[in-house]
Amino acid sequence: MARYDTGRKQASLPFILGYTIRNVSGPLIGYLGNRFGLITVTVLGCLLSTVGVGACFFAENIVAVILLWGIIYGI
Repeated sequence: MARYDTGRKQASLPFILGYTIRNVSGPLIGYLGNRFGLITVTVLGCLLSTVGVGACFFAENIVAVILLWGIIYGI
């Protein structure tokens, strides 16, 4: 919170958004798993998550963390 000069409410947004997107996108991910295979979807999901979390290291503000962790990692 001190690094991004933000309060608790804004600091919790990446986690709330990530959990919400993860739960809402479940049916879509299930469809993609049936269509393209579970291994393919799992590997692509791992790569996307790695990019999202890794890019958080370079985030300069809380908005970037919200987008990277909340959306990219959430999917």
